[in-house]
Amino acid sequence: DGWGKKSTTDYPTEVIDKGLYPLHTVADLRAGVVSWNQKSLEKRWGYNTGFHFHNFMDDSKILRNKYNTSGIALLGSGDVSKKPLSTLHADLDLLVRCARNIPDLPEDQGRRMQGGFDTIKGNKPIYMEENTQYIAQRTASLTQMVKQDETEFGTAIKPQFERVYLNMHKNHTKIGNLCKKYGFDAYPEDKTPPPRRIFFGSIVGDDPYEILKIHAAETHNLYDVAVFVESNATLKRKPRRYRYYSKGTEGYSLLMDSQIFGAKTKVILTKYDQDKMKAELIHREEFQRDMILEAWKKSGMTAKDVGIITDVDETPSRQFLMTLKRCDVSEFRPTENCQAPKVPASMLSFEAGPDCILTSRHTRAGAIIGACVDGIGDPKGRPVPKRIFNEKYGQRASGWGKKNITEYSAEVIQKGLFPLHTATDFRAGVVNWDADRLKKRWNENTGFHFHDFFGDLSLLRKKYESSPEPVDNVDKKALSSIHDDLDLLVRCVMDIPDSPKHKNRLMSGGYDAIIGAKPIYFVDEAYRTKKSKGLLEMVKKEMITFAPHYLQEYFVEKLK
Repeated sequence: DGWGKKSTTDYPTEVIDKGLYPLHTVADLRAGVVSWNQKSLEKRWGYNTGFHFHNFMDDSKILRNKYNTSGIALLGSGDVSKKPLSTLHADLDLLVRCARNIPDLPEDQGRRMQGGFDTIKGNKPIYMEENTQYIAQRTASLTQMVKQDETEFGTAIKPQFERVYLNMHKNHTKIGNLCKKYGFDAYPEDKTPPPRRIFFGSIVGDDPYEILKIHAAETHNLYDVAVFVESNATLKRKPRRYRYYSKGTEGYSLLMDSQIFGAKTKVILTKYDQDKMKAELIHREEFQRDMILEAWKKSGMTAKDVGIITDVDETPSRQFLMTLKRCDVSEFRPTENCQAPKVPASMLSFEAGPDCILTSRHTRAGAIIGACVDGIGDPKGRPVPKRIFNEKYGQRASGWGKKNITEYSAEVIQKGLFPLHTATDFRAGVVNWDADRLKKRWNENTGFHFHDFFGDLSLLRKKYESSPEPVDNVDKKALSSIHDDLDLLVRCVMDIPDSPKHKNRLMSGGYDAIIGAKPIYFVDEAYRTKKSKGLLEMVKKEMITFAPHYLQEYFVEKLK
């Protein structure tokens, strides 16, 4: 500073008075300042008086090596050998988008000139202007390089999903409209706080990788921290191999290397070791979820951040997450006493595929402000609730907000300080259903449940064999006799009417009949078609294998 670093007048008075300035070194040729006030510079700024040919490589491995050994790497970009190309640097993200004809992200709008080479005004590079064949060859080479790289390293960009993100960005530039839609208030424009951070957590196990992709597409770059816990045993204490926690597995690569949840999301993967944690069956899921809260705390969660704990096949909708980050949510205000802090999502449930949708809804994907989360909020003066197992495990006992928000002792209500919420309370905690804003958004699709999304019957049966309510001898039973949900699956795929005995019923019309928000992953028509065909083939094989059962259970005409 003081030697022409910031401007041409950034010199000591003595130097300026003398009128003799330093000679320029090689470094100054690259970094020296320019007198932008000169009219001659202003006049020719719009002309192309030079060109920069950046990242003109034909081999992505050489390109990766450049970024792994450059000054950028020295600044902490780390190992780039396994990550999708677009995640390594903003310039490479732009390269991939250009090669695959994918729109820029909202935060990148204006970086790329529309129309390409043909829309250049003024001078063009001679090598390109006089060799149109080169342009075509270079474009094809670039596209091929990106495709080959994605085959080996995957991609963090899904074109069909990104278009949905862009449309949401355009349609809700005024967040107030979105807040109002879901019954929230909007902050005044001059008093809008920074977006809240969202901490997510889930147990993972034998969930199909497809479910992670669906969840990640919906929440891409909206979670600030995402924690996943995997156990090395089933709920029945049978040993199981880690599908995600072990390095080198497909699951580990998907969660930790691919940046599937977005470059802005920090993903944490931890393990639950049954040999070190001798918990009873009924408590094992509870203890695994408690590990999520521990990871949140280590990651710097504060009282102002928001926590969400769900199963990985459950997710808030993208629009609803946007409101939780940016709207004035009454449950998130500093005055919240934690009596009913849970902001629930009204979840549309899909059974096995996009066209099998239940008419019933549930609210398990709820959000709670950090000030009301056990281990994050201030416990001073707050009671510790009794619970149904040994008074300290499981759901809350009666008299501690188990049934409704007023089910507390007179002393607790009078004091106005209610218990902090554990990981179990995220799943089982009650909600203030009397609030008008909840009634208003009940029929909105503010969350989704992707149930039984398996492409393999043996894996689907295995799920029910190792569930909290395990079914024995699943390999010898027809799918529809294992659980009512599986009977619904078979009936939906084969277009057989519901049974009156079912608690859950199917929504007529399937995917096309959905009113309101739809899962982002399902906008891909090719995926929906492939999924439906796969389910049909799977169920046909099932019905042939267990033909006597289905002939007795269903209408013979339908089977024909």
